[in-house]
Amino acid sequence: MKTAHCFNGSAPQRRGMALVAVLWIVAALSVMALALAGTARVQLRAGIVQRDAASGVAAGQAAVALALQEMLAQTERPRGQVLEAQIQWQDTPVQVHIAPLSGLLGLARIRAETLTALLQAAAGLPADAAEALAQAAIDWREGADIVLQEGQRRIRRRFEAVEDLMLVPGMDYAIYSRIAPLLTVEVSGATVDPRTAPPEVLYALAPGQQARVAAYLAQRSQPGADASFFDPALVGERGGTGNLYRLHVHVPLGEGTILRLVSDVALRTDSARRLPWVVLRESWQIAAATTPPG
Repeated sequence: MKTAHCFNGSAPQRRGMALVAVLWIVAALSVMALALAGTARVQLRAGIVQRDAASGVAAGQAAVALALQEMLAQTERPRGQVLEAQIQWQDTPVQVHIAPLSGLLGLARIRAETLTALLQAAAGLPADAAEALAQAAIDWREGADIVLQEGQRRIRRRFEAVEDLMLVPGMDYAIYSRIAPLLTVEVSGATVDPRTAPPEVLYALAPGQQARVAAYLAQRSQPGADASFFDPALVGERGGTGNLYRLHVHVPLGEGTILRLVSDVALRTDSARRLPWVVLRESWQIAAATTPPG
């Protein structure tokens, strides 16, 4: 009688298959280890960024407080001037730029033609696109017609924050990010103080007169700088809003990065028992040290 035998393979074949299986397991574990190491590095880097951001914001806020204290300690507060301060905070040199909000365009009463010029000068939009978007912003601010029982009535909206511009049809973030630093909702007047206005605002207020604006910017820190070519309906040396300031703070973080903190503050006239200023708005971002302010 013949006996049937069943073989799964020779011993060398079985050893080879086991070796291949072990190698596959080792490779899979190596991939998992690399993935875990990569995740750990990402988490570590995120933690470092969060730590640097928290440290930078704290340093920026401290620099704001020290700069305001120095300004308030002066016998006569400078009016219509842009101030620069260098604050030393825990061995970190912090730059502080202080400017009255009267140099910015107020969204509450800005005119369509002024916003059109700003969109061209600061955002680089062509004339027709700038005009259409500016009119859309004005239309949004003026509100829409609604039908009530007593008839038709126009309800006015208002910009409660500069960010509300993103609600305007046709506005995208790329355009918004270029014009937002030049606008404010804290100032309700229709005129801008040219002594403290950013260059982009002045170029928007005097379209086609780039050479005269450049000449004015070069000499505006001196008494008697000629600003007569600006439209008097838009420009005026008004000291009003003298208690409203915007502070730009640059905090070096290392590795070629800085933290930019922007703080809008209102100085208090009755500060006997409380801080002599209140922070209205604050924002910050981390950027490369060579990135132009935005």
